[in-house]
Amino acid sequence: MAYGQSRAVVMRYLVEDGFGPDVSARVGVSYGRTSGEIDPVKVIDRVEVDIGITPLMAASEDGRIAILYYDGRERLRLAVREPGGDFEVASVGRAASGDLALDVGLNGDIVVAWRDFGVVKARVQRRGHGLGRVEVLGPTETTATVDASVADDGHVAVAWSNVDFRSGPGGETLTASSTVVRAAIRPPGPRLFEAAQTLYDSGEPRGPQTSVTIDSSATGATVAWTESEVDTQGTQRFPILTATTDAARRFEAPVSIPAEGAVEDIALTAGGSTSVAWTPMGQSVGLFAASRPAGGTAFGPQETVTDRPASFAKFALNPQDGRSTLIWNGTDDSGNPALPASTRE
Repeated sequence: MAYGQSRAVVMRYLVEDGFGPDVSARVGVSYGRTSGEIDPVKVIDRVEVDIGITPLMAASEDGRIAILYYDGRERLRLAVREPGGDFEVASVGRAASGDLALDVGLNGDIVVAWRDFGVVKARVQRRGHGLGRVEVLGPTETTATVDASVADDGHVAVAWSNVDFRSGPGGETLTASSTVVRAAIRPPGPRLFEAAQTLYDSGEPRGPQTSVTIDSSATGATVAWTESEVDTQGTQRFPILTATTDAARRFEAPVSIPAEGAVEDIALTAGGSTSVAWTPMGQSVGLFAASRPAGGTAFGPQETVTDRPASFAKFALNPQDGRSTLIWNGTDDSGNPALPASTRE
């Protein structure tokens, strides 16, 4: 679900009845009313079902909506709706898996990123223009986690993690070498992505254990991920690392948050502050967060958001006052499934 022009927009992915490889699904949306009711689904497209690949949706403040989805035949499609208009569907390109990322900036610019065979690709659509060319951002030898963000000033950032491989002793096999986190920045205007930076290289087959997440604002971009390491006592640890761009939009050396866990999401406000949320590694109970003030270099202490079950936590920023709200899959006071939310004051 997203909000555009003060209306709730709910993405629908409706699987048709049937069996075998020819089962289809309807991709559509429903719009909210001021009364609180949700309208019936408006179908945008019909595609072949690909189990495990979920469509993504994002929207700008003024109601520009984008939906990125897989057609079941190794192809991506992007449906875009301007405020007051109808959805228009365009082909994005070939994709090897469901490792997808989508974001719509406050200015309406759109970025899509995905994993193809052996590489991560991206396309940008500036508002008022068509979908830009396919850009190859860098290698990914195995399944990657990909995330993307559009800043208020038009900068675009994409981050991903993957396991790099090397040839075996005889040159005929491949063995896992190290886990790597990379990111690439695209300046505003009709320009292309700059060369990707390597933010983290484990040097051996280990971590990060969770999805890489990135967010950006007019002041820069920050990537967060979870590392996996074993301390001198043989205990496995999962420190959280972040890397932030400098004034030249180059990522600086990673710094750690004084906590451990599986990173869920990150949010940068227009004023420059940063918040990161995470859950305990391998557990479904508890949600925590830490924040860094604008201009600061270190995150504050861990804060407990909830000690109840929590998963799939996401930040949402209020465009009026810049405050961040954390929303997650959780439970209410009676233990029933719910979508709790917590706003940082």
